[in-house]
Amino acid sequence: MPRWFENYFTGKVLDQLLLIASSFLIVFFIFKKLKFKSKILVLNKNILFFYGMILVIFLIWFTNHPQLRYGGYSISFLVLSIPIAYFFQKFEDRIFFEKKFKFLLMLVIVLFNLKNFLRINDEFHRTDHYKFNNFPFFAILEKEYTSEITESGLEVYQTNGHCWDVPSPCVHSLGELTLKTDKKYGYYFFVGFKE
Repeated sequence: MPRWFENYFTGKVLDQLLLIASSFLIVFFIFKKLKFKSKILVLNKNILFFYGMILVIFLIWFTNHPQLRYGGYSISFLVLSIPIAYFFQKFEDRIFFEKKFKFLLMLVIVLFNLKNFLRINDEFHRTDHYKFNNFPFFAILEKEYTSEITESGLEVYQTNGHCWDVPSPCVHSLGELTLKTDKKYGYYFFVGFKE
């Protein structure tokens, strides 16, 4: 747990939580002049049941596989946003709310698209080996490799490291090939190693 907290929580989960919290604060400050109905917030049993299920799902996710890519983004968003959404539905001045909401929606769309345009522009101006030379395909580094033909006639390719961009079959070690192959019915089978 300390390793997860130090390496993952402070790097990814905390960023996500700060993003969600800052989004809610922005929404709150945009709508802060709204008056609430004097009525006390009454919680519906269905909403409580649904939120309880979300909390159970959150606990299962957190105890078994607490990484955001395994559903954590949506779960953490729902855990934080459902109470705030229920709180915001009690506004009295609906016309003022709709005007502010339209402004907020337009702001989010503009900021989202601006950020994406800047990101795409940065991708096109990269100078490393992952730059877009053949858009939309990603860059593949060319690997040097050798080949050797086994006794049964199969050509096996060898390279140092991973077999990325090397024809198949490939082994990721250089030196004398120690694989034994057999050809039956037009298919090659790896049957063991040379002694």
